Amino acid sequence: MRPVGEIAARNGMLNAPHFSQNFRAEYGMTPSEYRRRALRLSSCAVRKST
Repeated sequence: MRPVGEIAARNGMLNAPHFSQNFRAEYGMTPSEYRRRALRLSSCAVRKST
């Protein structure tokens, strides 16, 4: 898993807090919250398929 700051830099934003603010404005949650939800949902999907 890559740090949020690295993801921000790869997308042209050298300021991680600015990236997080823009992400939150667009998606209604911080990048960290998004990551936690995605991981939780993927682990639930794996458990259901077994």
